[in-house]
Amino acid sequence: MRSAVTLLGSGDAFNAGGRGHSCYLVEDAAGACAVDFGATALGALKRLGKSAAAIGSVLLTHLHGDHFAGLPFLFIEGLYREPRGPLIIAGPPGVEERVRTLAAACYRDIFGQPLPFELRFVEWQADRAVDVAGRRVVPLPAHHQDLPERSYSLRLASGGITLAFTGDTGWSDRLAEAIGDADLLVAECSLWDDGYDRHLGRADWERLLPSLRGRRVVAAHLGEEALAHQRDLLALAAASGVDLTVGQDFLRVEL
Repeated sequence: MRSAVTLLGSGDAFNAGGRGHSCYLVEDAAGACAVDFGATALGALKRLGKSAAAIGSVLLTHLHGDHFAGLPFLFIEGLYREPRGPLIIAGPPGVEERVRTLAAACYRDIFGQPLPFELRFVEWQADRAVDVAGRRVVPLPAHHQDLPERSYSLRLASGGITLAFTGDTGWSDRLAEAIGDADLLVAECSLWDDGYDRHLGRADWERLLPSLRGRRVVAAHLGEEALAHQRDLLALAAASGVDLTVGQDFLRVEL
């Protein structure tokens, strides 16, 4: 095994189907990192018996609560329960202010004295690769929010493996670029026939799947509508020759 991705949360903001909020644990030669860290992430780690202290970085696709609201609990875990080393939080412009404001709203005095571990923030710049804790990360703009808010799809490269995460997004000409030649794609599937253009639904998957032949794909960030049409999604994937798995909490994919 050179790399493994575990879905700590495979649901949408509404915890559709009783699923956790977005969080994907990446484990490889560079250690452990998380892509997004929704409100339910720490509990999911503990149900798996995984150490929160082992996570050296959190890579945020955007700053909606179901993607980053678990961070205050990660901080207090390192402050009061499990000593940890340095932690890097990387995300959209303004990430440090938003995360610190959120943490202080949850625990007013959390930054009243220096934390017992180094906390560092990195801001994404669209299309500019950055090294985060031993991984080359490329953030590409996603179609999900209006400016000044920014959302990104992420490409991670480490140990000869490339992972792609769409984050929350509707169809965009940049989507194919974000996926590229990734060994594994974790793609959102929030909708089906809803027609909202800031999340992927059936028409988007019909357009996307032919370009994914031979790829390993996991559908995640699943909403109630998408969950009700799992068989339809699998049938579309099979017809396109795509190895697609409908994600669920604690699904682990090894590469």
